[in-house]
Amino acid sequence: MMPNGSLITKKVIAYSFKNLLKQTDFQKISVKEIMTAADYRRQTFYDYFTDKYDLLTWIYHQELTETVTDFIGYEHWTAIIHRLLVHFQKNQPYYQKVLYLPPPVAFDDLVLPHCQELVAVIVADTAGRPYTDPLVKEQQIKFLAYALKGTIKDWLASNCKEDLTQIESALSQNLNHFCGKAV
Repeated sequence: MMPNGSLITKKVIAYSFKNLLKQTDFQKISVKEIMTAADYRRQTFYDYFTDKYDLLTWIYHQELTETVTDFIGYEHWTAIIHRLLVHFQKNQPYYQKVLYLPPPVAFDDLVLPHCQELVAVIVADTAGRPYTDPLVKEQQIKFLAYALKGTIKDWLASNCKEDLTQIESALSQNLNHFCGKAV
């Protein structure tokens, strides 16, 4: 666990970076610009991150952990789906700027593990009977996590045109249906 000051500093840097992304493409943002916007020394950036790719990876992990992982075991999975969609909708301009970046900061690669974690909870909650083959269970979790991630990505790419309650309902119904089909 990192000291609170470290987390606060990282969040200030992340906030500055996200604000810069509102006007500038990812590739054109420099560490110097990020730190000027954060009103910190440039060296402070390197105390926490190796480069802006590392920062972006940290932002994904931190925000999705705070939105998904931290609530597993405390909230029903449908509430977590709602929380996840609200997070992406609220941060839509930011995510649209980073949606199609290539690895190592690809949306698909960084969001998928959190979707898999959530789908594993859904499978455990909704499976009508136990899985006879753990490999099948793992494959179903992966398949449905890709579906969840892909749906969110398409929704972001379309400027979140579909109403949040409609997409939330469709995701919840489909995940409940398909996760409840243990093989």
